[in-house]
Amino acid sequence: NGPFYFMEMNTRLQVEHPVTEFVTGLDLVEWQLDVANGLPLPLEQPDIQLDGHAIEARLYAEDPERDFLPAPGHVVAFDVPVCGEGVRVDSGVCSGDDIAVSYDPMIAKVIAHGADRAEAIARLDCLLGELVCAGPTTNQAFLRRVITHPAFQSGDLDTGFISSYAPELVPCRVGLPDGVLPAVVWHFLDQRQAGCVAQARRRGEGNSPWSTTDGWRANIARREPLRFRDGDTEIALTLIYEADGVSLLLPDGTVTNIVADSRNWAVYSAGNTLLAVSGGAQYRLERVVVVDEASVRSAASGGLNAPMPGKVVNITVAAGDTVSKGETLMVLEAMKMEHAITAPGDGNVVALFFAEGEQVPEGAALLQLEALED
Repeated sequence: NGPFYFMEMNTRLQVEHPVTEFVTGLDLVEWQLDVANGLPLPLEQPDIQLDGHAIEARLYAEDPERDFLPAPGHVVAFDVPVCGEGVRVDSGVCSGDDIAVSYDPMIAKVIAHGADRAEAIARLDCLLGELVCAGPTTNQAFLRRVITHPAFQSGDLDTGFISSYAPELVPCRVGLPDGVLPAVVWHFLDQRQAGCVAQARRRGEGNSPWSTTDGWRANIARREPLRFRDGDTEIALTLIYEADGVSLLLPDGTVTNIVADSRNWAVYSAGNTLLAVSGGAQYRLERVVVVDEASVRSAASGGLNAPMPGKVVNITVAAGDTVSKGETLMVLEAMKMEHAITAPGDGNVVALFFAEGEQVPEGAALLQLEALED
């Protein structure tokens, strides 16, 4: 007949246990091992003293711009800065690993401690800005926007915080920041030159001028076109080789110094994909290469593609069915989440390319729709 209370009982360490360890100065993992070994708890509750403030951020392989959809993938580079007093990074990930679809998409826990909340937030922001996780799409830049937002810093928080400030926390991106294109092109040229030198050495040519890629010409500056793709946007660039170095002609017609303007960005590559990273932000560019016509036709076939790698858990249509716009056609599961594949318009199902229970890679054509004629 009295008030009813519910308390969760979870007999394991929680994801946030580093926060407790920072403010108490205790090692909870050591405590747990001692207790499991039959030893008593080292301290009683009244003996535990709290010091300062701690805050933890979960670095996730997820895409805030796509409603935080899981974004597993290959970790091209994972570089944690040297952690001094008051900061730590807990992770089981390293460069070359893959973030799989079968588990929670958390990559790391990033934790900071300070004398007060403001100092802890400042240290966390600095740590998130220095940490590098190139490859999968992550929430790293989003986390920095959250903890530096005035409402967050003032403690004006509730469960509607993200939706209330969505335009500021997940801004619509228009174009690329300054320096990204020069940095990507400079990295591409550096990699190409290194490949040519290595090939020349294998052929025993040493420092042959025929193995250089500096674009030297006797009487006129050489120009070399390059193309990259930023999402669905293709970017045409022109390299200008001159006696005093290489310049880059940007799409807006301006010419930039390729070395000076690329210094704020670190670039990593995986095949034709180049990843520009700075301050927790990451931009992915694909180098456009010429392919044969048959490959183009093959890539264009299919229709509705998988937005993420996952498992087909439900198919609600069959070949020959007529569907309406918005109707669920298939459901994918990845990282404890389900994602419905819906019809973009009225049409007929021509073919299904996967069955229930099958794993699909990101970008794979799932089924083919034929639009209904008006």
